[in-house]
Amino acid sequence: AHLETPKMLRCFTTEARLMVHLAQHPHPGLPRGYGEHIHGRERYILMELVHGASLAELMAVAQREGRPIPEALVRRVGLEIASALAYVHEVPAPDGSPMQLVHRDVAPPNILVGFDGRARLIDFSTAQAACPELTPEPLGSRSGRLGYMSPESLVSPPTAHADQYALGATLYELATGQRLVPTSTPEETLAWVTRGVHTPVLTHRPELSPSLAYAIERTLAPSPAERFASMGAFEAVLARDAEPDDAALVLAFLGELMGAVAAREREALRRIRRGPREAPVKRGSA
Repeated sequence: AHLETPKMLRCFTTEARLMVHLAQHPHPGLPRGYGEHIHGRERYILMELVHGASLAELMAVAQREGRPIPEALVRRVGLEIASALAYVHEVPAPDGSPMQLVHRDVAPPNILVGFDGRARLIDFSTAQAACPELTPEPLGSRSGRLGYMSPESLVSPPTAHADQYALGATLYELATGQRLVPTSTPEETLAWVTRGVHTPVLTHRPELSPSLAYAIERTLAPSPAERFASMGAFEAVLARDAEPDDAALVLAFLGELMGAVAAREREALRRIRRGPREAPVKRGSA
């Protein structure tokens, strides 16, 4: 990473510490972080490799191919990221005190879908917590993607309910193929988010199960008090309607949509693991 300002360096170093702290109690929805490393003038965070694609990339390919995202994948991503966020929101600080960690940038580019069918949440560079040494961004600062920010986080420090709203906005887009906030300029986006209105999920996709549509709609309520009490409560509602064949359907869809990409990446990984090989010796003629 190129860290051009003291603030960027502080955020980078603090995020590395935070990822190591989270890895002390591993969660399947969070890639493990192994700390900050330096190579020459470059700094980097060493993390577990996820063989897959971002949710943003997955949606772009599906749209290009004209294929709707299966309900099973929407539910699976919702379940696994809700579970990861429930852990994030409840993880204690190193001294055992409540850390009150909020991710603040839950969005399609920050969710990885592995070719094993599992979803992981990444990028804690703008997270906030009540623990100064593990807070990349100062408490109270505003950050994140406008189209996924909850109305209240525009005027007050974000809470766990803001992460819930952002996940709901992501699932809305995944299910319908439409942005929750269909605007182009920051000014239009701010006005739209402040109004707290959107086109219902079932208007875009009437065949979606009413229970899943209800769960997504509830996360998008303008008032935090009208959303689920916690990410765990949201996860429980999604789990209640999970189908036994969801995992198989997700894997089949990923194989059809991203099979060629997965094969190329597997081959690239095999070459990396083999390491550099000696060039063949050219022998002259006798």
